[in-house]
Amino acid sequence: MWKIRRWSCLTLCLSIFSFSAFGQGAIDSLTTKLETASDSSELMMIYKALGDEYFNQENDLKALETYEKHLQISLAREDSFNILSGYFNVIQPLIYLEKLPRHLEIAREGFDYALKFSNLKYQVIFGNEIGVLYRKMGLGDSSIVYLNSALEASIVLKNKGYESFILENLGNTYSNQGDFIESIQSYLAAQKIYRESNDHKSLQELEYNLGVLYKKIGEYGKSMDSYKEVLQYFILQNDTTYIRGTLHNIASLYQIQNRLDSALIYATKSAKLEFNMDDLCNSGNSALLGRIHLGLEQLDSAEYYLNKELSTMENCNSKFYYSPAKSALGEIYLRKGRLEQSEAYFKESYNYAIANNYQEDIIESSKGLFQVYLAQNDYKKALTYHRKFKNAEDSLLNLDNTRKIAWLEANQRMNYLADSLEFERQLSETKLNAEINSQKVKRRTIVFIATTTLIIAGVWFYFLQKRKQIRHNEQLAKEREEGLQNVLVATETERSRISKDLHDGVGQQLSAIKLAMSDIMGKVEDSAKPQIAQLNDLLTRSAEEVRTISHQMMPRALVDHGLIEAIDDLLKNSFTYSEIEYEFEYKNIYSRFGERIEITIYRILQELINNVLKHSNATLVNVQLYKTGNQLTLLVEDNGDGLKHDKPKGHGLQNIKSRLTIVNGKVNFETSQGTTVFVSIPVDK
Repeated sequence: MWKIRRWSCLTLCLSIFSFSAFGQGAIDSLTTKLETASDSSELMMIYKALGDEYFNQENDLKALETYEKHLQISLAREDSFNILSGYFNVIQPLIYLEKLPRHLEIAREGFDYALKFSNLKYQVIFGNEIGVLYRKMGLGDSSIVYLNSALEASIVLKNKGYESFILENLGNTYSNQGDFIESIQSYLAAQKIYRESNDHKSLQELEYNLGVLYKKIGEYGKSMDSYKEVLQYFILQNDTTYIRGTLHNIASLYQIQNRLDSALIYATKSAKLEFNMDDLCNSGNSALLGRIHLGLEQLDSAEYYLNKELSTMENCNSKFYYSPAKSALGEIYLRKGRLEQSEAYFKESYNYAIANNYQEDIIESSKGLFQVYLAQNDYKKALTYHRKFKNAEDSLLNLDNTRKIAWLEANQRMNYLADSLEFERQLSETKLNAEINSQKVKRRTIVFIATTTLIIAGVWFYFLQKRKQIRHNEQLAKEREEGLQNVLVATETERSRISKDLHDGVGQQLSAIKLAMSDIMGKVEDSAKPQIAQLNDLLTRSAEEVRTISHQMMPRALVDHGLIEAIDDLLKNSFTYSEIEYEFEYKNIYSRFGERIEITIYRILQELINNVLKHSNATLVNVQLYKTGNQLTLLVEDNGDGLKHDKPKGHGLQNIKSRLTIVNGKVNFETSQGTTVFVSIPVDK
């Protein structure tokens, strides 16, 4: 049977503690404060806050370690409040870590201190926790003692939330004990509280437990009705924990009735909702799927799922499905003719079942051993296990008959109690109706006026603030965009001016000086000509450098001939004297684009080529420029090392994004084998 993990302390005490969640920064800050704590009181509170942080981040081992340090200081200080809350805190990670012995030890120590300090609230919390743990351990009598103690304390506290929760846990324990009358009385008492408080979720959880109870006494039809009602509710609530558990139990019912195809469908659906190790530890779906496949004679699949369940139990430090899983594997190996393996698995199942008094598993494993020894012609052992099988079967039959008699008595009692509760409810309603009706109109009017006023004021204030925030954000974005645009436009204008001055002014003057030097060279003596020649070479290099700077500031090819020739010229100048080869393709480019768009494309390509030369270690660069519809696309691809994770945040690549903002363009970087950059800018068709 699938087990629902009920976070009893957390459910009961949501109002006691609130947890902060500031992440790793808070952990680092609190760890630093530990070193500077002035006294044990401050140290105690830091450990508490640090434990909360670890717990919120699901680091349960660190949370446990830190909460235990908080508890040790609290005990040393004899601080009753922090002692009780400290035990409560330690329990939280233990729930998730499933350290049952330590969990029980802490809960019992907490309960003893709650009695010592006469704290009823914590008597409820720890008493309920201990009762649930004892039920998990199969110690039903001890579970009932602690749950009844917690129930008495909750009644004194007059807390219906605690009371109903403990009543339901008592019902579960009595159900496990086979005491159906007490189980139903507890369930009905909890059901009454849930109905009075309109707690629909808890009502459905209670219905789930009734489904378990019906299954135990063979009322499979009623059990199925309960499960399907629960399933519909929790599907609407999108509660995957209960959906998964209910699907599992429906599959189990179908398997018991040998409707294996339906069982396989529901078990598979349940298994698909296992999202983490905690789900696997609590579901038992692999064991169920193994037994279904065994019934369908799909032995290899059955073996796979049963071994998977055994592995899961080992990882979870649990043996909940150990005996039936071992027995089923024994049956698989028996059918495969591997008798020694079959005998070993059946014996492990039998010994575990005997140690824990699991009658159904004793029957299954002893019957399996009887069949194994019969196949081995060991008739003496076969006869021994046949007798054990029959004795266990007779014991279970007697137990089933006792359960059915108890169920009939319980059913009658349930009907009587239900009728009594209904009569009591109707009588109370009749007495209250007159008083309720007399105040209803006044109350509704007051509530309506107050609510309407608050809603109107709230909505008006919300939209007013929202509109102010939107306008403020729009203004900031507009100013930021205009400022960026003005800077880049001014930069390009200044570049163009400087380029023109260099080309038309300094460049022409240098050319004129060079001509004059050539003329002088023919008129001077031969001894001075080498010096004149050196000066002439220096002038030539200076003129060339001025020309290069002028073209970098504003390429003449871009101004005079457009993007295609400018890009071709840029690629030649950049890669001709390097070891990098390049390819350049263009498509559907039949006319010039706006000056701003052409400058943007050119500057972005300059930046990308600069990146390739400095950082990429590439040997091949592919550049494509093409127009599709109203989109102009630049693609630059290299076979280098690819961008590092932090590269897209560098200044050069930020400049690319800034330039594209002005022309409403977009850029996308892809890195795998090398780097690929896509730049897209909208243009007129």
